[in-house]
Amino acid sequence: MTRIMKKTIAVGNSSFVTLIEDENYYVDKTAYIKAVMESGHAVDVITRPRRFGKTLFMDTLHAFLTVTFDRARQQAWFKGLKIAEDKVFCEIKEPQFFPL
Repeated sequence: MTRIMKKTIAVGNSSFVTLIEDENYYVDKTAYIKAVMESGHAVDVITRPRRFGKTLFMDTLHAFLTVTFDRARQQAWFKGLKIAEDKVFCEIKEPQFFPL
């Protein structure tokens, strides 16, 4: 008999990596990563009501930008998400430093 694993809703969890690796439901907001990175603003203020995923988005951004030795694992986190569709953006080799 095959057992079907159902996804769960992780209430109160704002860790992107944990949500993805534990196969919980995740509302894909990764398209905003490119918008934030290309905005050119020194500061971006994200104002939304409580429980709208601000902290989770910041953790997702952190997971995307973190330099890790396990690149295959990091790529697996974003597989199937909107940001992974933009191959050129995801393959930027060198970080771009913005003057303060």
